Amino acid sequence: MTLALRSGVSRLRGLALLAGSMVMPLLHAHRQDECLQAVLIDVAPEQIRLFLSITPGTEVAARFNAVVDLDRNGTVSPREAGAYVSNVVSQVTFRSDGIVRKLDLKTFRFPEPEAIRAGAGTIQIEAVAVVPVLTEGAHIVHFENRHLPHMSGYLANALMPETRRIVIGRQKRNEIQSEIEIPVTVQAGK
Repeated sequence: MTLALRSGVSRLRGLALLAGSMVMPLLHAHRQDECLQAVLIDVAPEQIRLFLSITPGTEVAARFNAVVDLDRNGTVSPREAGAYVSNVVSQVTFRSDGIVRKLDLKTFRFPEPEAIRAGAGTIQIEAVAVVPVLTEGAHIVHFENRHLPHMSGYLANALMPETRRIVIGRQKRNEIQSEIEIPVTVQAGK
């Protein structure tokens, strides 16, 4: 089943495909006894996009499906998929310059339960952080994921900015990569 809330422009589709292709090699190598959650963060002066991929391993698939399949009928309805994705977004925190920012869910794709049971189903979520335009100078972007910590492994990384005006500094992650801090410098120019 593929669900999309809204379609994006071609650059965003390309970026989502790029994000997926960057994560796919990791998904094939991920441990089967955990749910791999990988976030890619795209920083631009006017918005910050988060691409979160969630892939349950075969050994946690039954527990994961119990979280998603609320009526326990073996399928995931569009309502259940939407409720799950909204829950995920509510369990991540995004800050810019120390201020918690709201995340707006833009799109998501949800695989069939059979793919999840096989360890090959990846939920893809795109959200946009509601932030004021990043002004020239130094900024700090911080992301924290608190979704399913008892069964998850995490990865976090910033994407290469599309513009040379944005410079990403040395990223800092906690030991399990459920949190990432990204120093961002916005330079003058167009």
